[in-house]
Amino acid sequence: MKYLTTALVLFSLALVGCGKAEEGQGEQPEQGEQAEEQPEEHGAHEAKHGGELVALGDHAAHIEVLHDDGAGTVTVYVYDGAVEPMEPDAAPVFNFVTDEGPQSVTAVATDGAWIFTHEALKDEPQKARFLVKLGGKSYSPDFAHKH
Repeated sequence: MKYLTTALVLFSLALVGCGKAEEGQGEQPEQGEQAEEQPEEHGAHEAKHGGELVALGDHAAHIEVLHDDGAGTVTVYVYDGAVEPMEPDAAPVFNFVTDEGPQSVTAVATDGAWIFTHEALKDEPQKARFLVKLGGKSYSPDFAHKH
């Protein structure tokens, strides 16, 4: 029995030793580590109307956002992952905070776009985020307007 146990231990060690790749070649990330991913090229993703393009999920879809302070509007175009126009499951919603408290505005569809109108949008909205439903999933990207 003693010899059988010793043989099994030696056999196990031989398997582990033979399975190792030479240092730096063919190593797999250990459990808990993530494989380093090659950066994706997003140069092809450009806003079509001069707004800001916001990725939804892992670039499953996008929205293009335009804020017109003077008119008090935020216009949103909804795109798929390849930045081609698509229809959301429901009208997008814009939630933000004003001095009067939380506000929620549902967009109105017009000519391929969704428009949010509110007097408070003549200023920069605070704590603002969208709710967009696409393909049965909900996305809530922040409104991070760049100047």
